[in-house]
Amino acid sequence: MSVEFIGMIQQRRISETHLPQGPAIDTDYVRAFAQAHEAAGFNRIR
Repeated sequence: MSVEFIGMIQQRRISETHLPQGPAIDTDYVRAFAQAHEAAGFNRIR
């Protein structure tokens, strides 16, 4: 039996404690987030 790890991603740093700033899509943030998931062994992100 195989296991598939699926992470999560959003288009910019935003949460209850981080108000939205900058462009609607922060490409540097998306790149860093995706690379962190890849380095951690996730199969894909959604």
